[in-house]
Amino acid sequence: MHWYIKVAGVVLFLTACNPSGRTDRNWWGGDTSGGPTGPSGSLPPVEAQIASIILSEDSLSFASLGDTAQLTATVRNVYGETLIWPSVVWVSSDMTVATVYSQGQGAHAAIVTAVGNGTATITVWKEVTSMDTVSATASVTVAQAAATLSFSDSTLTFASLSY
Repeated sequence: MHWYIKVAGVVLFLTACNPSGRTDRNWWGGDTSGGPTGPSGSLPPVEAQIASIILSEDSLSFASLGDTAQLTATVRNVYGETLIWPSVVWVSSDMTVATVYSQGQGAHAAIVTAVGNGTATITVWKEVTSMDTVSATASVTVAQAAATLSFSDSTLTFASLSY
């Protein structure tokens, strides 16, 4: 009877802490050798559940310097469920082409700003373990295009050089 209460308590505890509601021994995708709570006797960290990051766009194009666009990262666990609490890191491969500013430390949304002609890659990543990260990228192209062309004089004179 005492053993049954202890087992029921563990199952109830797992159900309460597990957003997927799964109660099998391997609900977090980890080693089951240590029983329902994992090999160390405690629940796995939230980061252990992260499987992928998906960006709202995989490429951005800008025609003017100073133009901006927002990217949003969706972090998913091994069951495809969206996780809202893990913080992520945003970086630009070339800050002379495009900068990225996350809206709050670890935020899942960031603003990309065109600062120079060229191409860059925006990467969002999360360290899952000390040896593994999950990331997603978006390519950025900045190519200024003249909207208008105007001259200050109404008369133009062209001369040719003769050799």
